[in-house]
Amino acid sequence: MDGLLSFHRLPGYWYETGPAFVFSMAVNVQESKFQPTGGGKEMQEKVQESQILEPNTTLGVPPPKTLLLVKREGEGNPWHCLMEILSTYLTFDILRMPGGSFGEDSPLFKYPGDEDDTQVIILDDRDDGPYFDLWTLFARRKPVRLAELLSDQSISSNLDDVNLIVPLAGSSNPLWQDDAGNQQCTDSPVLDVFSRRVRDFYGIQDPPVRDGDKPIVLTFINRRDTRRLQNQRYLFSKLQKRNSHIKVQMIDFAAIPFSEQVRVARETDILVGVHGAGMTQSMFMHQRAGAVVEIQPDILDHNGFRNIAVMRGLGYYRTHAKRISPEEWREGEEEQEDMGEENSEGEDTQPKSENTPLKTTGRAKRGGTNREGRQINVEESGEIPEIVDSRIMKREGWHGSDVDIEESRFFEVVEAAIMFMYQKGPWKYDIN
Repeated sequence: MDGLLSFHRLPGYWYETGPAFVFSMAVNVQESKFQPTGGGKEMQEKVQESQILEPNTTLGVPPPKTLLLVKREGEGNPWHCLMEILSTYLTFDILRMPGGSFGEDSPLFKYPGDEDDTQVIILDDRDDGPYFDLWTLFARRKPVRLAELLSDQSISSNLDDVNLIVPLAGSSNPLWQDDAGNQQCTDSPVLDVFSRRVRDFYGIQDPPVRDGDKPIVLTFINRRDTRRLQNQRYLFSKLQKRNSHIKVQMIDFAAIPFSEQVRVARETDILVGVHGAGMTQSMFMHQRAGAVVEIQPDILDHNGFRNIAVMRGLGYYRTHAKRISPEEWREGEEEQEDMGEENSEGEDTQPKSENTPLKTTGRAKRGGTNREGRQINVEESGEIPEIVDSRIMKREGWHGSDVDIEESRFFEVVEAAIMFMYQKGPWKYDIN
């Protein structure tokens, strides 16, 4: 049929996700055949057999009318996980449009209503992860693993007419396309609606309107594994003393529930961090009322979070920092009155903490596929490929490095964001 992609041309995406991998893993499909009878042709379909429909179940509840088949890229990275949730939202938004069935005005998926008879089937064997509950956005029933469904023994005969939904892959959604370049989009209803949907799911309310005498809240994403900022405690302690209109907080997002991460982001005016998935939280900040500061490793030129900030109407400030080994990293100490000065011999007395560096996690060998389904093998060195214009480019060690930035450059970029906020919201401070 014109405009429809051939079933055998369904694409696969990286980390073995997307329709091609879902059907290969969970569904056995046999093509229809035409058999001539009498003076015409009648279509005689072979029975479509599915692995997920073979066994019976013992759930003791009516079988779902719709199954959402999900194979995830991972479970711990907020950017990857949220892109999958967004792609699934786009899938359901399309199915909810009128005229989904040929010759009919009714949608293929009715909301509200059909979500009560829909169940998410997880095909991968990964851990649930901190974002797992977001899958209940699309189905009221508790998500189950494929193995759980296969072990049930009571309702397989009632699943003959079940509807299957295979969502768009996470890396296929438009928000993730061409993130190596500077996008010119300054307003994204898709991103705005998605941000609101996630906040509504967790019941995140906007904080009360503040008076102009309240401080500007600056949140630093306190990474504790890789891409840590050298002497970060010293830098932010001194930043606080240099700027009386701000309140600095250092938050380890990985140590708190995702719902709390969203709340913190919503109450943040300036989000500061070294490049990483934690910067995804910028999509939950107040639209057109905040700023983002991104510190990238010296060899990286990535614009994904810049594009998010621009779409949300946030100020965006970027700088680069020298890579250092994890063994060189020190958290630093809070600034003292005599710190940051040069001694009589011209030597910098900025504190160098002698604390033992935090232990970093090992680099497990990983593999998968790129966005178009090409197989990727990652060496044990831990260098993870990045896809740019359909080419595989090694990250050359920035992924596991920490970073070190000169004190003056750090203050210059962060204080530019602070001054950006001087005439935002309730504040009306002079620049100088």
